[in-house]
Amino acid sequence: TIQQLADTKTPQKVLCIAYLAQNVVEVPKTNFLVLDTLQDPGNVGTLIRTAKACGFEYIFLLDSVRKENSKLVRSSVGAVFDSKVFQMSKDEFVEFAKANKLQLAMCDMDGENIFTFKNEGVLGVVVGNEGQGVCDQIASLCSKTIKIPMMKGIESLNAGVSGSIIMYEINKNLF
Repeated sequence: TIQQLADTKTPQKVLCIAYLAQNVVEVPKTNFLVLDTLQDPGNVGTLIRTAKACGFEYIFLLDSVRKENSKLVRSSVGAVFDSKVFQMSKDEFVEFAKANKLQLAMCDMDGENIFTFKNEGVLGVVVGNEGQGVCDQIASLCSKTIKIPMMKGIESLNAGVSGSIIMYEINKNLF
């Protein structure tokens, strides 16, 4: 039965067994997303789904939850199967980013207001770990820092929420 095969307490009435192809890393031709050590598969799935929805065709998972994780697949609503998702270590990404002169902007509360932010060219949005933010190794690659302005008393937003708002704002003119 489905209950024996599924890894959830109350599975839906559909079960899918799929082959998840490994993508060959390529230089982004559109704005892209970089996830620095994200551990919550729900956040990563949400960000992959949102990236697909707003035109961020490339997603780099740096020492993050694996794209094969069943909760990630469910929370991406299958977008992980139709996106260019690259899994790599931070060291591999640093080498790749430097070799290809990638332009990166990290999300941080000390950044420039995303609603007045102007960008030209292909940009990578870096979302940091849920508890630690963007690590120093990746932050050193970023030429820009962006934030979502908030009312006083709120420290930060959920990684999935903040990354989603920022991606939509950056690509709002595509819709």
